[in-house]
Amino acid sequence: MISENYFLFIVLNYKDLQTIINMITESKVIELFCMSDDFCKFYNVIMAKYTLKLATKHKHYRDFRLGHGEIMLIMILFHDSGYRCLKHFYQEKICIYMRHLFPKVVSYNRFVKLEKEVLSFGQVHRCQLR
Repeated sequence: MISENYFLFIVLNYKDLQTIINMITESKVIELFCMSDDFCKFYNVIMAKYTLKLATKHKHYRDFRLGHGEIMLIMILFHDSGYRCLKHFYQEKICIYMRHLFPKVVSYNRFVKLEKEVLSFGQVHRCQLR
């Protein structure tokens, strides 16, 4: 008969292994940031070239503090992390443990507003494919 202690040992070892697998090194985060930032810069140039300009009277140029590449990187890290809740991931991992990689981090509510803008990249692409 298998004891409870043996079962707990297996579960703990599995969780330790899972956290080791899910850890991403700082150099990998920097590499992912470079790729996502390059993509965002390229995407903005293409969108400016091929989309119609909106005729608005008053434009707001707000300093977002987090760039599109950083927001995209946070979303990539979230999907790779195993977290189910973006809010917990953002507040625990990004704001505390990865603060040195994201020095201009914004509040979670502001991040969600900025995230919608970055996620519109995929929406425009889907509309063009139809």
